[in-house]
Amino acid sequence: MTIKADWMKIWKAEDGRAFSPKCQHRADVVFIDGQIKLMKAHSITTWKELCYWNFASMIKCHFQAGATTVVLAFDDYAHVPLAKNMTQSKRTRHVPAVDVHRNQVLPATIPEDWGVRIMNRTFKTKVIQLVVETVPKLLQLQPGQRLIIDHQGPPVEYRVDAEPVLLEDLAPLGEADVKFTRYTRYGDMIVEATDGDYIPIALLHLEERRRRGDPVNDISINRMCVNLKGPKRTAHGDVKYTYEHLHVNRLYTHLRCAILLKLGRQHSRLGDAADHEMCVLAALITYTGCDFSKGLPYLSARKIWDNLGLVWRPLAEALRPESKTFDVDTVTDKVVARLYGVAYSRHVARERATMAEVADCLKRRSALGETVRGRLPEASNVECVVRNGNWVLLYWLDALTCPDGLAGGFGFARNKKGKPVWADELQ
Repeated sequence: MTIKADWMKIWKAEDGRAFSPKCQHRADVVFIDGQIKLMKAHSITTWKELCYWNFASMIKCHFQAGATTVVLAFDDYAHVPLAKNMTQSKRTRHVPAVDVHRNQVLPATIPEDWGVRIMNRTFKTKVIQLVVETVPKLLQLQPGQRLIIDHQGPPVEYRVDAEPVLLEDLAPLGEADVKFTRYTRYGDMIVEATDGDYIPIALLHLEERRRRGDPVNDISINRMCVNLKGPKRTAHGDVKYTYEHLHVNRLYTHLRCAILLKLGRQHSRLGDAADHEMCVLAALITYTGCDFSKGLPYLSARKIWDNLGLVWRPLAEALRPESKTFDVDTVTDKVVARLYGVAYSRHVARERATMAEVADCLKRRSALGETVRGRLPEASNVECVVRNGNWVLLYWLDALTCPDGLAGGFGFARNKKGKPVWADELQ
């Protein structure tokens, strides 16, 4: 589960200059998210073909294009937050279970049921280990070129005519998508990834560096094309997947301008919060749903973006800059309640109603259909999502210092069996 695709469609429709078929800058460093590269074409039937065509060939191309550093990253499951259990379980709910033992070796050839097996964490870990061991052997690094593999434990650096070196100054991290920002120190970057979480993480990274006065390098993300008119199809009717580069620095500039236009004079009255636009925007993104946040039903990215002027100021004022979190009660009653009030204005009489009052109107006093009324949240459900968003924001900003989401106060909990669940499910 990534961020909602509608955010990207809105931003591209408003100003598409950040999106282009080719990268708009030279890349010194390339970061490759290896997780998505584990999906393979049917024509690949051997392990060597998988390692070469899905990984080594891309690395070679980037070195040939002038990159001096290429990072190949995978998830380190020992450090992935347990709070991901809910969205991960939902993602694999309908995938047939396969029995793979920890001590079982990989088969001699790639199994036919690859799509099912690669969803098994034990099997996937074994495949990643094979890739990590094989890819460096398939490359002929040149002087000045550096390959970094960031998987389990500290990253490993490979150079020509040198033994691999552990980068012990870089602590182990879990998910690949929170690893890329620490490599911007090597220069302008291309990220090869499709997960939408990379976008708010990159925007937050740029904002933090600008506010501290640190040098800011260019970041582009090579991802699936945002098609505003629906997916393109081949002559046979199959979906045709195309890719484009998103220049995050240009998107950052556009979003700041768009927010200023929507707020007008309000922006000058925000004080310190005026320097945290991406932080506020990232919070809104989490409220529509992402990994670690189940999101708010019937509140779309379009509904929030169109009403930004209505809710931005109370949300910005709810931000506690020192902790990078938002006051839960303020967001619940002055931001989310207003958004639901606008979305269902025919059913909510009071303009400044609290979330409890809005929920009472919509769920128990309105003529809305039974399904809609059943899905609409109570105030306690909204508070849970806002707490989720607070944790996600800390995680996106710095996964190393981020507190344990299950420690309390972030909308995650454990049920009687010790399994992580949304906290409002225990109420």
